[in-house]
Amino acid sequence: MMYFTELSLLNTYTLFILIEILSATYFVILFLPIYIIFYKEKQRNLFYLICACFSIAMLENILPRFFHWTLPNLMQNFTYFNQISSIAGSSTGTFFILFFNFSFFVLAQILMENHTYKKILPRIKENKKFIIVNLIFICFIFSYGIYRIKTHEKYIYDNVNIGFIQPNFTFEDDAYRKIPALQPQKKSLQLMLQMSEKLILTSQKKIDLLVWPESTAPQYTLYDDHVQKQIQDFIKKYKIPILINAIQVDFSRDKETTSDTPIWSSSFIYTEDGLSSEIFQKWLPMPFGEHIPFEEDIPWIGHIYRKLFPNASLLKIGNNFRSLRFGERFNVAPLICFDSILQKLPYLQAKYGNAQFFINQSNFVWMANSNAGHEFSLLNQARAIENARSVFMISNSGPTFAFDPIGRPIFQSSETLTQGSGVVTLPISDEGTIFSYFGATPLTVVGAAALLFLILERKKKEE
Repeated sequence: MMYFTELSLLNTYTLFILIEILSATYFVILFLPIYIIFYKEKQRNLFYLICACFSIAMLENILPRFFHWTLPNLMQNFTYFNQISSIAGSSTGTFFILFFNFSFFVLAQILMENHTYKKILPRIKENKKFIIVNLIFICFIFSYGIYRIKTHEKYIYDNVNIGFIQPNFTFEDDAYRKIPALQPQKKSLQLMLQMSEKLILTSQKKIDLLVWPESTAPQYTLYDDHVQKQIQDFIKKYKIPILINAIQVDFSRDKETTSDTPIWSSSFIYTEDGLSSEIFQKWLPMPFGEHIPFEEDIPWIGHIYRKLFPNASLLKIGNNFRSLRFGERFNVAPLICFDSILQKLPYLQAKYGNAQFFINQSNFVWMANSNAGHEFSLLNQARAIENARSVFMISNSGPTFAFDPIGRPIFQSSETLTQGSGVVTLPISDEGTIFSYFGATPLTVVGAAALLFLILERKKKEE
């Protein structure tokens, strides 16, 4: 809001506070199961606690915000624990984290209520089931994590070398304030081609695919013959396909593009033979910048908003989950910016779209001076573990990350608001996880049943 709108400082903070109040209601809904069980006679009931934790994990999964607030954020460096994401998705970890914390809370209450050894020991014996179940869960998590890490190598059957360009465009024409970037650059096709050429000539690895981040190619690449020819000539010279992000426009309503003309943020591959047959369209538009909540039902809201904020656009939602083919043996599934939030999309891409790995094309210059890019990268880590597929997140201004099929970092993060390039080798796996077969359905079913049980029991209690 501060860098890309013309709002006054007072209006910026006012709008920010309103958004935070709205965001806070998410946690009211999320922790509803805890409110249901935490009356005195039920708070130490092991079964009720398990039901509450399953309910919260289910709610988190079906009502995600921009960032899951537990597993990816708290456990990113705990490789053994993270493997449980491959069971029913990253919210599987939410269940265990909550259960451990509330179990320890119950045991802490016992210690605080009883101040002598003779009183504490009998109370602990009465609640020994909490300790036993915690030990069982801990043994399961470590055993499962060790097993998956030890066996995953046998599923690696190929590798792909991805070249990337991080140009660090600051979009001065759109920015209201100067972006505090090192080596700031104006958007330029020539710079992208020059950096790509330098990378190809200096790389010690044969590059299978070159990737340009979101918003770094000319916006109308798909409609500009001159731009297409320059890209095509470059590809024919070096014989390396390029994954590009640009827009598709619906010109059926207006001859000229306006803020109310429907567009799609799209990823596509240019090869020596031209444009790839498949085009991926972004599934999750950025709220307020690309999409106005409830606009589908009340169109005039979006029209008024885009009159007030010219930088906002009318971005339509895609529905294709087919991977993009390049070379003779590779299939890549693009994820554009916030698409990594959607657990369902990579699941469909891997299971039905023949995806061998994911590439998340991002542009985090909009989040200048924040840690949002690094936090967001952890969602890509979760997507890698869930589907046993490598994930590479390439950003215009950093950070740039890569994770292998079990979520281990395989590329040192680039700094934010800097320029860079490089080549990363992604292992390709054909492992099938429990999640890759059933998705989050088991967690949803168990969590919904647990929540229904708690509600019915609470009503019984009140009666």
